[in-house]
Amino acid sequence: MNKGDINLTSIKIKKMIAHYIDLDQSKPTLVDRIIDIDKEDSTVIDFFSKHIEKALTTKQIKTCIFQTEKATVLTDCLDICKDLEDNDCFIGATGDMTARLFNFMKSSTSKSSGTMIYMIYLNENNGRNYLGILKMDPNKGIEFDPSKYSFKVRENMLPTVKEKLHKTAFVKLDENVFSEESHLFVLDKQQGGDGVSKFFMSNFLEAEEVLNHKKMTKLIDETLMDYAVENKIAENINPLDFKQQVDKLLSSGKSFDFDNDVDSFLKSYVPGDGDRENLIEEMKQSIRGKNEDSYFQFTVVKPSTIAYVSNVEKSIRIQFPLSLKDKNVFIETFIDDDGKKVTKILIKGEEMHESFK
Repeated sequence: MNKGDINLTSIKIKKMIAHYIDLDQSKPTLVDRIIDIDKEDSTVIDFFSKHIEKALTTKQIKTCIFQTEKATVLTDCLDICKDLEDNDCFIGATGDMTARLFNFMKSSTSKSSGTMIYMIYLNENNGRNYLGILKMDPNKGIEFDPSKYSFKVRENMLPTVKEKLHKTAFVKLDENVFSEESHLFVLDKQQGGDGVSKFFMSNFLEAEEVLNHKKMTKLIDETLMDYAVENKIAENINPLDFKQQVDKLLSSGKSFDFDNDVDSFLKSYVPGDGDRENLIEEMKQSIRGKNEDSYFQFTVVKPSTIAYVSNVEKSIRIQFPLSLKDKNVFIETFIDDDGKKVTKILIKGEEMHESFK
């Protein structure tokens, strides 16, 4: 899988509109027509496609459900998905969302004005349509003009793909979405323990996070092992030894941060920072491809791994807790004087008994 190919092909933007929130004003600036994306430079559309891809694999992404079938954002999305070609409905619904968010922000301590961008897009990896809600805080940029031998300040520039989006939601556009295990994905990097920005998740979206730490632990465990076996991490990794290291990484009860923990874990296998960053991003894309409800910060829930040593036919098999390898159980493989492969298993510190069935 090539990460660049994912960015270029998986997100297809169908429709886009932008409204503006200036908290120094009495009301938001709402536009009355959609952006003609056919006339926009392709780099603009690619810019937003990559923002969506990047946000969906950010470690703070939350898998969520709407708290009630009457949630206002859900109601607006249900109106939109009845006819994705209805521009008037799209304009009205996004305008209502913007005005509602403006009112919440106006009554809070937030001073964060910004552009509200709404996009209907298709994720080609799963064939589903979504409404992307992106609040993009304005930046100030400086551009050099060689014809005038001077610099020009550009106000209200949108953040680059590498810069952090703070408030973002991706809602499934499906009339039956409320019956699914998840309804939307939410990113709110400004949310803290003081609850200052809690209004975005709880008040504006009327959503809450859904968690399945056991499923996430298993999925990440499997992904790391698949990448090792397929030589995507390094050549000729011993699967049993690598699994033992993965078990140490995914110790039950540990607070797990995919970006930081996997980056540290892979340093001995992939020394280059850029190569490691690309590999981690590819893994996250793969994980979301297997299960779009994935998230990347969780508490590890994992039973002990049982290791097996067996012959090809599996007529001879010895099993033991992997945590005992190189502590109580020692495995050595070599070629004897007759050229035959020998596997020697040594068990220390345990009283062993023979039995049969």
